[in-house]
Amino acid sequence: MRSYRHSLKEVDAFLNQAGLDREHSETLGFGPFTLFYRKILSNNMEVALNRGLQRLADMRWPLFRSTGAQFLVLAKKRL
Repeated sequence: MRSYRHSLKEVDAFLNQAGLDREHSETLGFGPFTLFYRKILSNNMEVALNRGLQRLADMRWPLFRSTGAQFLVLAKKRL
């Protein structure tokens, strides 16, 4: 299954088109960490780096709060 990257603006446009408003959103997960499709870190290092980056995202740091591998959205249907 192929995945696609979308900007926050695009996600909001998709939600708007569906008659939904974004109430809350979170980014989740970083990695895998590769260079030219090759692993560059051990599993333990990947886990530690992912946890550190996730902690920054959870604290809403600007660069990290919306750049994770997954983007979870809580949306509300417009009345």
